[in-house]
Amino acid sequence: MSKPSFYDKLTEEEKKEYDAKIKSVSAKEKESYVAKNIKLWKKFLQGDARLTDFPRLSRSATSEYQYFFTRNGKTCFQYKSFVKDLLEAIASVESLSPQRKSMMKYELVKFLQPQKFSRAGERGGAGVEVKPSPAEELNAVARAKEAEKKAQRIADNLNKSAIQQELNIAAKEKKEEDSERCPYADGTPQANRWHMNRP
Repeated sequence: MSKPSFYDKLTEEEKKEYDAKIKSVSAKEKESYVAKNIKLWKKFLQGDARLTDFPRLSRSATSEYQYFFTRNGKTCFQYKSFVKDLLEAIASVESLSPQRKSMMKYELVKFLQPQKFSRAGERGGAGVEVKPSPAEELNAVARAKEAEKKAQRIADNLNKSAIQQELNIAAKEKKEEDSERCPYADGTPQANRWHMNRP
């Protein structure tokens, strides 16, 4: 005898609540932009429709096209929502499984990861140099500044060391000069003896 399922353990009232939640979730999924415009997406994937054929459903947006908006007087393209809807449309038109849908998203994210460069022949196209991300550029600038500061510290330390060596040599020479100078007043008998004992 098998164990009763989660649903079987619910009371009649809880089952109604659960069914209502499932219906609302599935209704939301069916209400996606792609689901509402699947015929237009099929035409687009066949090459018979353009991006400007997709009408904007939002009443608050200033643009009449779904994947465009206006900012500071410029028309901008909503590439993130377009790519998301494109993947959903491809999966819907080709009746792909949920696993295949998630795999498509994973492959796209992996493909878009920052790379230093691509070699000719990879991904079926010519070699294209990929620009580093803004974070990588900032890190490179920070590393360059840090290297410059380190080089300046080393140069300063070398200068200080050279100056100290010069001061030491000068002090030594002065000490030697002072030691060769007669400590007694000129013309005194002590001064005469001191000079006579010197080579």
